[in-house]
Parts: sequence; structure tokens; C-alpha cells
Amino acid sequence: MSFEQLKTDRDQIVRYFDLRAVSVHVFNNGNHWVFEDGTTAELWPQTGKVVFNKQWDEAQVFNSWPEAARAIKLFFNIPVEPRDETPREPLNPNEPCLFDAPELTERQKKLHQVLQTLSNDELEWLHTQVIGVRHQRTAQTTH
Repeated sequence: MSFEQLKTDRDQIVRYFDLRAVSVHVFNNGNHWVFEDGTTAELWPQTGKVVFNKQWDEAQVFNSWPEAARAIKLFFNIPVEPRDETPREPLNPNEPCLFDAPELTERQKKLHQVLQTLSNDELEWLHTQVIGVRHQRTAQTTH
């Protein structure tokens, strides 16, 4: 089963659904994902099992994140694009991202374009910097 994308793109996936009014909660070190908007979809990546609204006897099993994501999107009435059906190739700055959203500001779109040009090492470094700034801001607002 290919659910590696959940580990590498976790923040992007959470943001994608959040922009569409579906909250995402990740439990048990990424082994249980819960998508909610008043209704619930639950995913267990290790088995590919997806359960909608606690209908355990109607669980579905998927072989990859793109397959499961498509079913989850359909469940929440999120439009599904043809490219959702195939695994994503390495990032290409000229290709629209799977998680592009019309709600993004021009500044966010420009940042996204820059991010797509960075190497994995540069992205990892940037991630640590963002986390550090977030912790500093949180500490400032709580004191």
C-alpha cells in the first residue's frame, strides 16, 4: 500500500481539507486520520481502510492515498479532478499543485511557486525555521 504521501505532505493535506471546511485530526503517530465537517471519514493508512460515519460494516479498502483521497473528497462533496486518480510525480514548478485552491491570496500563490523550486534539504530547513517562528509567536502571546 502506498500511503507514504501522508507522511511527506501531512501539513499540505491538512491545509487542503481545512480550506474546504473539513477539519483533519491525526492520531497514533499518523496511523489514524479523522476528517470531519459534521460527518466523519476515518482512514487507517497501514491497512488502507476508510470508514464513513462509523459504518464499520461498510468499510472500504484502498491501495494508495490518491485512491482514498478521491473517495474522501467525494464523501465531503469536494470536486475531484482527473489528476487525483494517479499518484503525483515529483514537483514541477510549471504544473498546478494537487492542493491548489482558488481561495489562496496572490502572496500565497507566489510563495507556493517558490516552494516548488526548493530541494528536499531546503524544504526541511525551511520547515524547522517555520516551526521555530511559530513557537516564538505562541510563547509571546501566552505571556
